[in-house]
Parts: sequence; structure tokens; C-alpha cells
Amino acid sequence: MDLIKFIEENGIEFIDLKYVDLIGNLYHLTLTKEKFLKIKEKGIGFDGSSVFGFSLKEGSDLLLLPDTEDFFIDPIYERKTLSFFSNIFLKKEPFPKDPRQILKKTVDFFKKEVNVDSILFRTELEFYLLEEADFNFNKLNGYYHFSSEEKKERNVKLPYEKSYHQTPPFDRYYELRQEIVIRAKEIGIDIKYHHHENGQFGQEEIETEFYSPLKLSDIILILKYLIRNLAKKNNKIVTFLPKLFYQEAGNGLHFHFQILKENRNLLINENGELSEEGRYFINGVFTHLKTLAAFSNPSSNSYRRLASGFEAPQILAIGIGTRTTVFRIPDYLEEKEKTIEFRLPDALSNPYLLISAFLLAGFDGIKKKMVTPQNYSLPKNLEESLNSLEEDNQFLLINDIFNQEIIEEWLRLKKEELKLIKEFPHPVEYLLYFNL
Repeated sequence: MDLIKFIEENGIEFIDLKYVDLIGNLYHLTLTKEKFLKIKEKGIGFDGSSVFGFSLKEGSDLLLLPDTEDFFIDPIYERKTLSFFSNIFLKKEPFPKDPRQILKKTVDFFKKEVNVDSILFRTELEFYLLEEADFNFNKLNGYYHFSSEEKKERNVKLPYEKSYHQTPPFDRYYELRQEIVIRAKEIGIDIKYHHHENGQFGQEEIETEFYSPLKLSDIILILKYLIRNLAKKNNKIVTFLPKLFYQEAGNGLHFHFQILKENRNLLINENGELSEEGRYFINGVFTHLKTLAAFSNPSSNSYRRLASGFEAPQILAIGIGTRTTVFRIPDYLEEKEKTIEFRLPDALSNPYLLISAFLLAGFDGIKKKMVTPQNYSLPKNLEESLNSLEEDNQFLLINDIFNQEIIEEWLRLKKEELKLIKEFPHPVEYLLYFNL
């Protein structure tokens, strides 16, 4: 596509360069059209020391270079703005901590070493829409307060009530969800469907179609960006927190994936079951699962979702049709359409790092023809996952895809979070022990 011609024909006034920090926050830098045309080949500098997780041993200057194959007319801005995802460079070389380029290196390496044609992912993005969300914690005060248009008159679920796929008028946020999907479609994101989820206080789900790992990771960031901005426009509040409410369904970020060679899913055989390569791949993930969880479930709150039921994966197995296992092969698909669903992750993950670690764990299984590990289990908390990352990270370092500096920075950031959480008394402790 002639980019300059596209900019002129569509009346573009501004260019937005979007990029991602180490933990998955989205950032942006806005240029005039005229300035962008001058720098689009050589990039523009920014202060890397001010970006979360991008600490540098020497200096702080980094370079943003737009990915000219990945852009959209941004529906959030009033002025006509073209948004690009950008890659990050350090002294004209790819910046090792740039999540997009880590994933690109992973995919290129995996496809070459396993000799496959393409890797495809789609996702189910779950979230809650609320009317109010107020919370604060300090030494003398701590509270949270949420309100929802759904079930606002009572907060007890009756035996016959179900929230999954409920219809208007009970599905109060249908029109907002529809608007999100329309805006996504207008910028080229193919959505499979959307619906109300199991959570009775405004839990929603939007599922995409299949994309390459890099494109899907970009789409997850775009969808979160659209959802937040359109919720704000409609005076609503959104959260992707894995476990928002006690005894209510949590928010996941499930992935369905296919690895294709000559238009055949390498991981599924002609009977719709795991192939030999599929077993090796899954066993690689099971072997490294606690390390992988440091990226797929990167918060203390993530493990409240995993421990609570409500179809959160609790069985370390691959099931046909079941929703309680870490992996699932949907039972309703034709044999040639079979996919594998990975149900562990949540949307607090950085999708670029998550999918990279996931593919590298699977590759390790294929390369070493791994059998099912004897002693393995789901991590019980973030601390257990981080401890595993410290001890079991060699599979991530292959081909210099990750490096020790990235791993050490991830551990440092997450341990700081844990320290803060451990030092604050838990509200339930007051209920249990205050008067003893």
C-alpha cells in the first residue's frame, strides 16, 4: 500500500505511535502528519528510563520506529489520526526488552526449527463493566465500593438465575458491547462474537477470530484500549482484573491455537486427538507451567481466580469439551477445524511475552520429545511462579530470545508488587482476628 497516498486520501492530520512496556501497558506519542513523513524511515527518539521496565545500564535514549504494516484510523480521537504500532531500537539495533520484537523473534525461530508454515491464535477477552468503582488504602483507612446496573436491587443469585448468554433487558451493557465490536470491525478487527458471561454484575466477553501471534497481541492491546475509552465515553468503568468479586466468575484471557503445516494442524491427528507432536508440545508446557504462569498469571489476584472454580482451570490435563482443565479441545468442531484451547491466562498478562514463553515451552517439549512430567502442579500463588522462573528459565534463553536482564527485571518488578501486598494487612484478617 502507498502509505503517503493513504494518508492524503483519508485526510489524516496526526500520526500516533503506540508501543508497549515490559508488563504490557500501552503508551503513545503523537506527531503531525508533516513531521511523521520526515521521520517514518529513521524513527523518533524517546526517554526509555521513563518507561516501566525499560531501565538501561547506560544512557536512556531509545528510538521508536513505526511498523508501517500495522496501522489503523484511530476511532478514539476527534481529529483524523492514524495509529501505528511501533518497534523499539537501541543504537539502531532491536531493543532486547521490546515485547513486540521478542515475540517476532520467537515466531520466526519456532517456524524455522519446527518447519511449519503458520501459527494462529484467537482469544476470548473477559471483563466487567461497572457503574462505580471506588477504592483506596492507606495506614488508617482501606475500602472498596463497586456498583453495577445489573442486579443492583439485590446481590443474591437465585437458584434458577443464570447470567451466561442472558438477553436484554437483563444484559444491561449489550449496546455498549455492540458499539465496541462495531468500532473494532471498522478498524479491521474480525470478531467471532460477543456475549454476557457468567458473572452476574456485568461480566462481558468478546472473542476474536484467528490471527498471527504478533497481530493478535496487537489486537488485544487495541481492544483493551477501545473498551476503556468507549466505557469512559458512556460513563462506565471497565476492569480486566482476574478476580473482582468474591464467589463470582473471574476474568480470563483464553487462547485457541493452531500450528499449521501444509494446511494441517500439526498438533491434532486425523481422529481429532493430540498428535505425537501435540503431546510433546503440551508436555513441554506442563513441564514449564509454573515458569509460564509468571507471564500468563502475573499478579497476586490472578491466583484467586484459579483457586475459585467458576470454570477457571484447576485440573492439569487436556480435556475434550470440559472447561475445568488447563487445556481443552472443543468437542463441537469438525476434525479439520479442531483447535487447542489454553485456559490458564488472564488479561493482566503482556500477550507478547506470554505467547513467546508459551511457544518456547512447547518447542522445548517437541525438541526433547518430552513425556508427561511425573511431579507437576499448578502454582498456588505468584511467589511460587516467580521462584520457578528464577530456577527454570533456560528454555526462554534459546537463540537469545529472552535474556537474563529481561528475566531479572521481570522478577524485580513483580517482587516489588508482592512486597507491597504482603506488608498491608488483609481486610478479612480484621474480621477474623480483631477481637480475639
